[in-house]
Amino acid sequence: MSRTFTTLALVAFTVASAAAQAQFDFTGFVKHVEPCQTEIRTSDRHIPASPTERLHKQAQRNTTPTMFVGWNEADPARPMLAPRQVNEGGEKMDSIVGHYLDGRLMSKQTFEYTETGRPLVCRNYTAAPDGESYQLDGYYAYEYDNQGRLITATKVSATDTSVMMEYVYEGDMPVYSMQIAYMPDSTGEWVPFQKGEYEVDANYNTTRETFYSWGPDMDWVPALRNEATYDEMDRMTSYFPYIWDGNTWVGNQTGFYEGQRFAYTQNGDDAQQIDYTWENNDWLEYKHIDYTYNDAALLTLREELYWNREKQDWSGDDGYGQWGDKKYNSRDCYEYDEYGRVVLNDFYRKKKTDDYINIWRAVYEYNPLGDNVTEKISLEANIPSSGVFSPERKTVEHNTADGYEIYYATYRAIDGELTPEEEIFRYLMPEYNWYLGFESFRYEDGKKVPSGKEEFLYADDFDPAAGYETPYEGRHYRRGPEGLVLTTIDRFTWGPRDVMTEYIDYDCTSGTPLRVYGWDVEYDFSADCSKIFMWPDANKGAAFYENKNLSSNTYYNLAYYDGTDEWNLAISSHLDYYYSARQTGVEAIINPDAVEVARYDVAGRRLSAPVRGINIIIYSDGTSRKVML
Repeated sequence: MSRTFTTLALVAFTVASAAAQAQFDFTGFVKHVEPCQTEIRTSDRHIPASPTERLHKQAQRNTTPTMFVGWNEADPARPMLAPRQVNEGGEKMDSIVGHYLDGRLMSKQTFEYTETGRPLVCRNYTAAPDGESYQLDGYYAYEYDNQGRLITATKVSATDTSVMMEYVYEGDMPVYSMQIAYMPDSTGEWVPFQKGEYEVDANYNTTRETFYSWGPDMDWVPALRNEATYDEMDRMTSYFPYIWDGNTWVGNQTGFYEGQRFAYTQNGDDAQQIDYTWENNDWLEYKHIDYTYNDAALLTLREELYWNREKQDWSGDDGYGQWGDKKYNSRDCYEYDEYGRVVLNDFYRKKKTDDYINIWRAVYEYNPLGDNVTEKISLEANIPSSGVFSPERKTVEHNTADGYEIYYATYRAIDGELTPEEEIFRYLMPEYNWYLGFESFRYEDGKKVPSGKEEFLYADDFDPAAGYETPYEGRHYRRGPEGLVLTTIDRFTWGPRDVMTEYIDYDCTSGTPLRVYGWDVEYDFSADCSKIFMWPDANKGAAFYENKNLSSNTYYNLAYYDGTDEWNLAISSHLDYYYSARQTGVEAIINPDAVEVARYDVAGRRLSAPVRGINIIIYSDGTSRKVML
């Protein structure tokens, strides 16, 4: 296949093939076969994500205005798109235009779509040297076949490695069976670089994937292969990785995982995992992990067994791994109370003996404290040869009924006595569990001293029953020479439906709050974003998808350490988002007397004849038409 690179003043985009190969390394090739990871499933409570983290995630926005959107590095076959695509009668985003707040032009993106709303071309522009216009900086282009399947995804960039991904399908299969990567050579010609071939079962689970590199003899050279099998519920039952040694496929042990097989219980829990190592040109079964559950489907035993080559049995005490280190059999045992909570966890190891030795223990106690709060006390220790359990660490947690932690304390054994080490108090709004902040303390020389603090402030008319957690300010403190010091302040502004519309971060280390970073967004809350087709970047939060984005500002202040509380207009920026009504999919009526006078491809190159993909045809009456060949 011969394809020409672009000629639209993008000669500088050409990257030497050797340099590109050094950087690519199968990036963009989706590994459909990933090793299965077993889990230890007990009833031990897992604390939900911190409310602070949740609020900070809502405040995240794209802080790099020149980072253009539309291309998914992890999987070019899945462009960066909003999860809710354009519906009938909806709108499509035509462009995003940005400028710095001092008036200078910054960037622009324009978007084109197929009649069904699929991404077609995203062009990226930066300010030209004259500062009065934009210049093309690169583009993303996509092609589809007559079934709507993606057949090429192209990225042309002045600042990054340009690449074209081609996708090949067998018959009417909805998933591609081959993926080929092309890089531009020094003349601007697309040349093959890497290839992936995929085989699937009836449920489209990938059973084999093979990756190749383009060799010096102008042919495909095998590199990697992964094989897998699945059960009737699409659960992985085996995984075996291989690498090409120049002559044949051998077991790949360069990664974290080796060969594996898996079995499951009727409840879907892990029943067994068997690990293999490549030895004597074959997979050697060298490790078993067996899981046992009680009638309540709670894990009671996790047993790890290793193969002994000399004894030809599962007694362990043999060397495996990269360094040939000894592997010993072990048991992880669990006991539960009448409520299904873990009360005892014992760990045993069998080392150069016929008996298992209990080497570690954790004991758990649960106490109701009222107001739907439960206290959990855990005692842990390594058990010496005497077999006496003497707690070395103690943890106390107070959790609400729905899992939020409101108190956490740790103790460590010093001279045989459990001595307090740390305490954290988390404060929640009564009844609704909205987060108010925390205070933390450490014990130093037997004295309790403050070590940190955080508090969130709510408006007087805040209605916790509305279901939205919307503080207007967050304050963060850390320990200073003479006590707690206010370090940062977060200020939030909220719109309808719990949508954050403004965020400002203040640095307070100088004693005066100084603005460091901020952003604001103008939404059209009357327009449901389910009717808008967008090319968002991966960093925008869920609120971006729920409302129509009209404009946004990003603010920076790099002079705050000088005591200046002003935004730096030379690096702060503004973006406008433009939309138009989506076409209904009905072809425009063509003037029967109009004749074709010019034809272009999606990159704007003049064509002398029709080519595969998108063709833009200019007619004698001034109209234009975009067709897919």
